[in-house]
Amino acid sequence: MGDFTKPGFIWLNGRFIRWANAKIHVLSHAFLYGSGVFEGIRCYLAPEGPALFRLQDHVERLLYSAEVMKMGKALKFTREEIEKACIETVARNGLEECYLRPVLFYGSGKIGLSSTGIPVEAMVAAWPQENYLGEGAAENGIRLTVSRIARNFQTKELANAKVTGHYVQSMLAKTEAVEKGFDEALLLDRNGNVCEGAVENIFIVRDGKLVTPPAQNALDGITRRSVIEIAMNEGIGTQEKFFGLEELLAADEAFMTGTSAEITPIASVDSGAIGQEKPGEITKMLQEKFFAACRGKDGRYKKWLTPAKMPGRNA
Repeated sequence: MGDFTKPGFIWLNGRFIRWANAKIHVLSHAFLYGSGVFEGIRCYLAPEGPALFRLQDHVERLLYSAEVMKMGKALKFTREEIEKACIETVARNGLEECYLRPVLFYGSGKIGLSSTGIPVEAMVAAWPQENYLGEGAAENGIRLTVSRIARNFQTKELANAKVTGHYVQSMLAKTEAVEKGFDEALLLDRNGNVCEGAVENIFIVRDGKLVTPPAQNALDGITRRSVIEIAMNEGIGTQEKFFGLEELLAADEAFMTGTSAEITPIASVDSGAIGQEKPGEITKMLQEKFFAACRGKDGRYKKWLTPAKMPGRNA
């Protein structure tokens, strides 16, 4: 992901500092208890210059996650200030296409589980995005393995908050998948329903229509929302419903969506092939439409792009 030896700037609590100097206290509440919230945002090169994809939606969800974590009274920065920090981080680092990671987290001040009275700190970092699921993943599809870890969100509120501590499940599932020789993990719930990948939503294609798990069982991903809207505009409906592994394996096509994954076809799950074990026609069409939207080549989706070119920067 990020190159930790590369000179660059990180926005931390309202000012830019060198990448190597971005540090927090080892007794920070977030470090001890996972009490941070975050987003992943992509910046794409559009005809007019670098543009952040669905910045306002990402920051809205970041602040939603902050409310779930009861950060409201301690949060020092407004929505507008966080959005500006994202734009300026891209420009300050001279990036054209990149990944951004804004984080709000409880800092240091006292030891104990309660976050009352602990300050909330804020950070935005950006770096060039590599192929998250490997070279050729978007063209050839990826291999999943069913994780032994069950996704277990107690409420929809928690399922749709991006809390750092939640991602221990995802980290373990991803690590085990890679160690077994697969590209990504597939997580089921305790009833055997398909939930999502380690950090991706899942869609299947059956009889020309999309099916995806409901947001109460998985994160309501912003790329997921984008795909549903693009599909609708192309005359393809989407049904949100629970489905199991058998229905996934019987699908005509399947793909994953996410900020890092974008739209990545699924070729197989463990030893079971999906469709022709290669990207299907609907998946390829959605990829084409999605990247056109991200790079400002389809006027219907200009609303999703926020220019990241600042005066005197990105020149």
